[in-house]
Amino acid sequence: MEKVWRIRGWDGENVIFECEMPGQMSETEISVTLQLLASRHLSERQVVNASLRKNILGYVRLLQRVGRGLPITYGENPYYTADFKDK
Repeated sequence: MEKVWRIRGWDGENVIFECEMPGQMSETEISVTLQLLASRHLSERQVVNASLRKNILGYVRLLQRVGRGLPITYGENPYYTADFKDK
């Protein structure tokens, strides 16, 4: 059975977006996709501050991975998750 990545966007408990990506994609590639999706809901200043190094004044964690393992999660609210699904 083939596995695919299932990406979902959430607003609270409501699914606002869903798509599938090839299961051959790495966690790193999926993480970048989730970061890009999450960044769409931020202001330009928030994106810049989230891009600073952690030890620089003004840094915010808005584009850092939330937790470990699956699902991979990025963002606050809305936020995006990715996990494996059998196709």
